[in-house]
Amino acid sequence: MMLAPAAHASDDDDSPEHEEVRAKPSDRTWYGYQTLLVDAALIGLFASAPAWARFDGAGAILILDAATFAFASPVIHTVHGNGEASAISVGLHAGLPFSGMWIGFVVGMSLPCSCGLDAWFCFCGLSNAGEGAFAGSLVGGALATVIDAAFLAWERHKPKPWSLSWSVAPYAVRGGGGVGASCTF
Repeated sequence: MMLAPAAHASDDDDSPEHEEVRAKPSDRTWYGYQTLLVDAALIGLFASAPAWARFDGAGAILILDAATFAFASPVIHTVHGNGEASAISVGLHAGLPFSGMWIGFVVGMSLPCSCGLDAWFCFCGLSNAGEGAFAGSLVGGALATVIDAAFLAWERHKPKPWSLSWSVAPYAVRGGGGVGASCTF
Protein backbone atom coordinates (compact mmCIF):
# COMPACT_ATOMS: atom_id res chain seq x y z
CA MET A 1 0.00 0.00 0.00
CA MET A 2 1.39 3.40 -1.00
CA LEU A 3 0.64 6.57 0.96
CA ALA A 4 0.76 9.89 -0.77
CA PRO A 5 1.75 12.98 1.22
CA ALA A 6 -1.11 15.26 2.13
CA ALA A 7 -1.37 18.47 0.15
CA HIS A 8 -0.73 21.54 2.26
CA ALA A 9 -0.56 25.17 1.28
CA SER A 10 2.97 26.39 1.50
CA ASP A 11 3.92 29.68 3.10
CA ASP A 12 4.73 31.19 -0.26
CA ASP A 13 1.26 30.46 -1.64
CA ASP A 14 -0.14 33.80 -2.83
CA SER A 15 -3.70 32.62 -3.35
CA PRO A 16 -6.39 34.91 -1.85
CA GLU A 17 -7.77 32.25 0.51
CA HIS A 18 -4.41 32.06 2.29
CA GLU A 19 -3.88 35.82 2.41
CA GLU A 20 -6.09 36.36 5.48
CA VAL A 21 -4.40 33.56 7.41
CA ARG A 22 -1.06 35.32 7.10
CA ALA A 23 -2.43 38.79 7.87
CA LYS A 24 -1.10 40.15 11.12
CA PRO A 25 -2.87 42.81 13.20
CA SER A 26 -0.27 45.28 11.96
CA ASP A 27 -1.37 44.52 8.40
CA ARG A 28 -4.69 46.24 9.11
CA THR A 29 -5.60 49.90 9.47
CA TRP A 30 -8.63 51.08 11.44
CA TYR A 31 -10.70 53.75 9.72
CA GLY A 32 -13.66 53.52 12.10
CA TYR A 33 -13.20 57.13 13.22
CA GLN A 34 -14.52 58.16 9.80
CA THR A 35 -17.72 56.14 10.16
CA LEU A 36 -18.10 57.26 13.79
CA LEU A 37 -17.89 60.96 12.88
CA VAL A 38 -20.45 60.71 10.08
CA ASP A 39 -22.85 58.53 12.07
CA ALA A 40 -22.56 60.68 15.20
CA ALA A 41 -23.50 63.79 13.22
CA LEU A 42 -26.50 62.06 11.65
CA ILE A 43 -27.66 60.55 14.96
CA GLY A 44 -27.28 63.98 16.57
CA LEU A 45 -29.46 65.55 13.88
CA PHE A 46 -32.09 62.84 14.39
CA ALA A 47 -31.92 63.19 18.20
CA SER A 48 -32.57 66.92 17.95
CA ALA A 49 -35.70 66.38 15.84
CA PRO A 50 -38.20 67.03 18.67
CA ALA A 51 -36.78 70.56 19.00
CA TRP A 52 -37.48 71.48 15.38
CA ALA A 53 -40.17 68.97 14.39
CA ARG A 54 -42.89 71.64 14.05
CA PHE A 55 -41.04 73.56 11.36
CA ASP A 56 -41.95 73.21 7.68
CA GLY A 57 -39.84 70.61 5.95
CA ALA A 58 -38.99 68.70 9.13
CA GLY A 59 -40.34 65.45 7.67
CA ALA A 60 -38.19 65.80 4.56
CA ILE A 61 -35.12 66.48 6.70
CA LEU A 62 -35.78 63.36 8.78
CA ILE A 63 -36.24 61.20 5.68
CA LEU A 64 -33.02 62.60 4.18
CA ASP A 65 -31.22 62.05 7.49
CA ALA A 66 -32.39 58.42 7.72
CA ALA A 67 -31.42 57.71 4.10
CA THR A 68 -28.00 59.31 4.59
CA PHE A 69 -27.50 57.32 7.80
CA ALA A 70 -28.27 54.08 5.95
CA PHE A 71 -25.72 54.74 3.19
CA ALA A 72 -22.96 57.06 4.53
CA SER A 73 -20.89 54.42 6.33
CA PRO A 74 -21.27 51.88 3.51
CA VAL A 75 -19.88 54.48 1.10
CA ILE A 76 -16.87 54.95 3.40
CA HIS A 77 -16.30 51.18 3.39
CA THR A 78 -16.53 51.14 -0.41
CA VAL A 79 -13.97 53.95 -0.70
CA HIS A 80 -11.59 51.83 1.41
CA GLY A 81 -12.12 48.86 -0.93
CA ASN A 82 -14.10 46.88 1.64
CA GLY A 83 -17.17 45.81 -0.35
CA GLU A 84 -18.21 43.02 2.01
CA ALA A 85 -18.21 45.40 4.98
CA SER A 86 -20.20 47.88 2.90
CA ALA A 87 -22.99 45.36 2.30
CA ILE A 88 -23.09 44.35 5.96
CA SER A 89 -23.09 48.00 6.98
CA VAL A 90 -26.19 48.74 4.88
CA GLY A 91 -27.99 45.93 6.69
CA LEU A 92 -26.87 47.18 10.10
CA HIS A 93 -27.69 50.84 9.43
CA ALA A 94 -31.12 50.07 7.99
CA GLY A 95 -32.08 47.05 10.11
CA LEU A 96 -31.06 47.96 13.65
CA PRO A 97 -32.75 51.40 13.83
CA PHE A 98 -35.89 49.92 12.23
CA SER A 99 -35.89 47.00 14.67
CA GLY A 100 -35.24 49.37 17.57
CA MET A 101 -38.13 51.53 16.43
CA TRP A 102 -40.57 48.60 16.52
CA ILE A 103 -39.30 47.35 19.88
CA GLY A 104 -39.63 50.87 21.29
CA PHE A 105 -43.12 51.19 19.83
CA VAL A 106 -44.26 47.95 21.50
CA VAL A 107 -42.67 48.92 24.82
CA GLY A 108 -44.26 52.38 24.60
CA MET A 109 -47.69 50.89 23.92
CA SER A 110 -47.37 48.65 26.97
CA LEU A 111 -46.66 51.55 29.35
CA PRO A 112 -49.59 52.61 31.53
CA CYS A 113 -51.52 55.72 30.57
CA SER A 114 -50.98 58.76 32.78
CA CYS A 115 -53.99 60.80 31.63
CA GLY A 116 -56.30 62.07 34.34
CA LEU A 117 -59.91 61.00 34.70
CA ASP A 118 -61.15 64.42 33.63
CA ALA A 119 -59.41 64.21 30.23
CA TRP A 120 -61.99 64.22 27.43
CA PHE A 121 -59.75 62.72 24.79
CA CYS A 122 -56.44 61.06 25.62
CA PHE A 123 -53.78 59.79 23.20
CA CYS A 124 -51.30 58.79 25.84
CA GLY A 125 -50.90 55.24 24.53
CA LEU A 126 -49.92 56.62 21.11
CA SER A 127 -47.72 59.28 22.70
CA ASN A 128 -45.81 56.66 24.70
CA ALA A 129 -45.51 54.52 21.57
CA GLY A 130 -44.13 57.42 19.57
CA GLU A 131 -41.58 58.27 22.22
CA GLY A 132 -40.64 54.60 22.53
CA ALA A 133 -40.23 54.27 18.76
CA PHE A 134 -38.09 57.41 18.68
CA ALA A 135 -35.86 56.21 21.54
CA GLY A 136 -35.65 52.69 20.09
CA SER A 137 -34.52 53.97 16.70
CA LEU A 138 -31.82 56.09 18.40
CA VAL A 139 -30.57 53.07 20.37
CA GLY A 140 -30.63 50.90 17.22
CA GLY A 141 -28.70 53.55 15.28
CA ALA A 142 -26.11 53.89 18.02
CA LEU A 143 -25.71 50.10 18.17
CA ALA A 144 -25.25 49.92 14.39
CA THR A 145 -22.62 52.66 14.59
CA VAL A 146 -20.61 50.93 17.32
CA ILE A 147 -20.73 47.49 15.64
CA ASP A 148 -19.78 49.00 12.30
CA ALA A 149 -16.81 50.98 13.62
CA ALA A 150 -15.51 48.24 15.90
CA PHE A 151 -15.79 45.21 13.65
CA LEU A 152 -16.15 46.30 10.02
CA ALA A 153 -13.96 49.39 9.63
CA TRP A 154 -10.64 47.62 9.13
CA GLU A 155 -8.67 48.03 5.93
CA ARG A 156 -6.51 45.01 5.12
CA HIS A 157 -3.17 45.52 3.51
CA LYS A 158 -1.83 42.89 1.18
CA PRO A 159 1.44 41.47 2.41
CA LYS A 160 4.41 42.50 0.33
CA PRO A 161 5.71 39.68 -1.83
CA TRP A 162 9.01 38.20 -0.81
CA SER A 163 11.87 39.24 -3.06
CA LEU A 164 15.58 38.74 -3.26
CA SER A 165 18.01 41.14 -4.88
CA TRP A 166 21.72 40.67 -5.42
CA SER A 167 24.23 43.29 -6.37
CA VAL A 168 27.93 42.90 -7.13
CA ALA A 169 30.32 45.85 -7.36
CA PRO A 170 34.06 46.13 -7.79
CA TYR A 171 35.98 48.46 -5.51
CA ALA A 172 39.48 49.84 -5.35
CA VAL A 173 41.63 50.39 -2.32
CA ARG A 174 45.25 51.44 -1.90
CA GLY A 175 47.40 48.54 -2.98
CA GLY A 176 44.65 46.47 -4.52
CA GLY A 177 40.94 46.07 -4.97
CA GLY A 178 38.21 43.60 -4.72
CA VAL A 179 34.65 42.71 -5.46
CA GLY A 180 31.81 43.26 -3.01
CA ALA A 181 28.47 41.56 -2.98
CA SER A 182 25.28 42.49 -1.19
CA CYS A 183 21.93 40.83 -0.85
CA THR A 184 18.60 42.41 0.00
CA PHE A 185 15.53 40.38 0.91
